[in-house]
Amino acid sequence: MNQTAVLLGKSEMGARESLLTFMGPDLVAVRWKQWRIYFKDMHPTGTSREKLGDIFEGNSGLYYPQVYNIEMDPHEDLNVGGINLWPLDFAFKAVREYLESLKPARSQLHELYYVA
Repeated sequence: MNQTAVLLGKSEMGARESLLTFMGPDLVAVRWKQWRIYFKDMHPTGTSREKLGDIFEGNSGLYYPQVYNIEMDPHEDLNVGGINLWPLDFAFKAVREYLESLKPARSQLHELYYVA
């Protein structure tokens, strides 16, 4: 995504509406505008400084996505997923676009490794 207009001060708005968050190979969350939707629960593991997170953080699947309005609730204290489900449509759209962008690379890998 080309963000040079923002970096050079030519635009106040970026070219991106969404941001996907991964922990290793796992898609953990999607940010769309002021909404953050978690698909997995992140939790620190280990002891001492390992509890600070980063590479020592684990994740587990959620039965239902957690939805936060990070503009009104920057600390993500109130999960509003029970009353605000409409941001999920936009989050899933961003995930679908990401998965579609992987298809050409997958077909190239398939040809490289599986076609004799």
